[in-house]
Amino acid sequence: MIENMAHDIRKEVSLKINKSEIDFDMNVYSPLFSTLIHIIRNSLDHGIEEKELREVLGKKKKGLIEVSCKKENNQQVIIHISDDGKGIDPEGIRSRLLELGKFQENEIEALDDKEVLQKVF
Repeated sequence: MIENMAHDIRKEVSLKINKSEIDFDMNVYSPLFSTLIHIIRNSLDHGIEEKELREVLGKKKKGLIEVSCKKENNQQVIIHISDDGKGIDPEGIRSRLLELGKFQENEIEALDDKEVLQKVF
């Protein structure tokens, strides 16, 4: 499914799922599935570059998305999703926040990159 999504947007990607000893109850897992797919799709759309650009940047043509999970404090399961793409562009977020009228230009300019990235969430 991930390879098909990548192909549709002219990208190549490998999905690596790091094996975990955590057992998921299907009642818990099912609602998470659509959220995981959404996050992976965001990695494809906004993180992983097109194969031609990756080559120019000295990266492998095929991007990598990794999924892993671990249990913390015997209570919480932490799911970590990462990709080897370009990351989030703070300037792009600044522009979009201005377009949406969420902030004035002087407010946006006063934010450092970390604060701008927090606005995404």
